[in-house]
Amino acid sequence: MGGDRWAAWNAAKRAWNATIHLVRCRIEKVFGTAKRSYGLARARCLGRPRVSLQVHLTFIACNLRRAATLARPQSA
Repeated sequence: MGGDRWAAWNAAKRAWNATIHLVRCRIEKVFGTAKRSYGLARARCLGRPRVSLQVHLTFIACNLRRAATLARPQSA
């Protein structure tokens, strides 16, 4: 009785997750790296403008590191 109640919702949720899985996977890796390696797990200050500045500077640092990695010559 209770299993049929959510069957349609669960099927719709699975279908939705299957469509966004590839995009979400790539984005969540970036946020996980920012939290783990760049200190975004906690805000260093209070207030929206300052926290926004911290987030922007953090992702600038992430992008600079990524650019340096991509610019490095590939070894064969």
